[in-house]
Amino acid sequence: MIKRAGFLDQSKINRILELLRSGGGGKIKFDPQSELPAVDKIIIENSPPSDNPNALAYVTNDPDPNKSDDIHLVLPAIEKAIQEEMKKQKLDPSELSSLDLSNLDNNPKINTIIILLSSMLHIFSHEKGHKKGFKDTGKLQSEEFAEGEADRAMQSFKVNSKIDPRSELRKLASKLDDLGETSFVKDVFLIESMLPKEEHNKELPKKMASKDLDILKKDLEKLFSK
Repeated sequence: MIKRAGFLDQSKINRILELLRSGGGGKIKFDPQSELPAVDKIIIENSPPSDNPNALAYVTNDPDPNKSDDIHLVLPAIEKAIQEEMKKQKLDPSELSSLDLSNLDNNPKINTIIILLSSMLHIFSHEKGHKKGFKDTGKLQSEEFAEGEADRAMQSFKVNSKIDPRSELRKLASKLDDLGETSFVKDVFLIESMLPKEEHNKELPKKMASKDLDILKKDLEKLFSK
């Protein structure tokens, strides 16, 4: 049996929500998720309810409007479920206890982070599915409906863990071009010209003529021929 790592707490949950809303960071990119609970609506639990001992999370039909959107997270159960998924994917479950979510750039535990984020997105979406329309009807949605909501959320969670340097440079060039920083745009394309030869994007920013790039390439050739 896997021992509880004790990784998840309120601050980690807040960080997970932040990453899901922003679309990740570093080498982990996905569509930003908007249908997420507010931070102050997350209730941390150490044990499941007596009528559902296997619950990872749950909601109640409390009519109090201040509690109508609350989502209860059973952290020990969630951690265990995530570690079980890690084992299936041949990852070390103990990684969860030392996971750093503060910086996703070049993080060596990217696969574990992806499992964590996708698992939490599924849980959040499922529980919010139960609550859909609750304020109007006073009734919780069925398990089938809630799981359908979770499935829809997961369809937009397509992680791109690889960064195309050319694509990122072109995005930077486009932003600089919009700002009118033509000289910096030239520098960015100069850097791109130094990357390993692949298929080049033939489109240049509107304020930069093709001849400017040709001049830069010639200057670069002169520089490296010395």
